[in-house]
Amino acid sequence: MDDPRLDGERIAALLRGANAQDCEITIESTPYESPEDTSRVCDFLKVVIPGEHGAASGGDAPTLGIIGRLGAQQAQPGRIGFVSDADGSIVAVAAALKLLRLAGAGARLAGDVIVTTHIATHVSIIPREPVDFMGAPISSGG
Repeated sequence: MDDPRLDGERIAALLRGANAQDCEITIESTPYESPEDTSRVCDFLKVVIPGEHGAASGGDAPTLGIIGRLGAQQAQPGRIGFVSDADGSIVAVAAALKLLRLAGAGARLAGDVIVTTHIATHVSIIPREPVDFMGAPISSGG
């Protein structure tokens, strides 16, 4: 995820490599204005891993949601590699990958699991002491 060519499709390809059957991995791209006043894309990742007795199979086991909330993984061109804001997406993608590998091996949780985060590499940096703030490509609501 620290590769400068990072985008949602690269992460989706990594997750699809787990070969978990009946799991859904989708990417939705949304344009936004980057700090360089050029159009960039924020990719929204969604992974659905059906459980043994989850809603996806008509069961009643509770659904677990994992949301990787963040500003971005990177702040190109001003920063190289990960930024501190990437922690939410790192955990969400790692959890999805682990659960997909388990599902591919035949081990599923009782309920469905839905994992979501967004992937962005070009966001603003707001100078501040002692640590700069990261901008966000999308609004967090409110």
